[in-house]
Amino acid sequence: MSLPSPDDPLGYDVFVREDIEEDGRDATGIELVANGIFHRVTTDKLLLVDAPSGEQLVEFGEDVRKWVGSVATQDSADAKAPRLVEIVKRDLNINPATIRVDIQMQLAGAQWAFIIAITCRTTTELPVALTLGVSAVTVELLSQGK
Repeated sequence: MSLPSPDDPLGYDVFVREDIEEDGRDATGIELVANGIFHRVTTDKLLLVDAPSGEQLVEFGEDVRKWVGSVATQDSADAKAPRLVEIVKRDLNINPATIRVDIQMQLAGAQWAFIIAITCRTTTELPVALTLGVSAVTVELLSQGK
């Protein structure tokens, strides 16, 4: 992996997944895009001071933890996938035509209520793949790859 660079066409920012890294390191490229996807599927609203709408809380993404209990069948899980496609499309660094979302229900008593697999390509054609385990309490990154 190359060092984060302010010149990266996909952006440059502080590395934040669940929280800011203790070392305060920076992120660019695929890492930055993957972190952005993670935040969009774990955060429904964000505080935005001086938002154009006048509201301080603005819609950002979808907190999939809130689905636990209401997404009870594979059909209901499949029906949620288009919503996540629309959420991921909000990232201008992602080619919207390449976004795929698959949600798999887990058996009763499993550690995760469901598993979400998201794949796409950036506008620079780099592949992004995330697999997330979702429970009522947490969303955990189970795998990240290309």
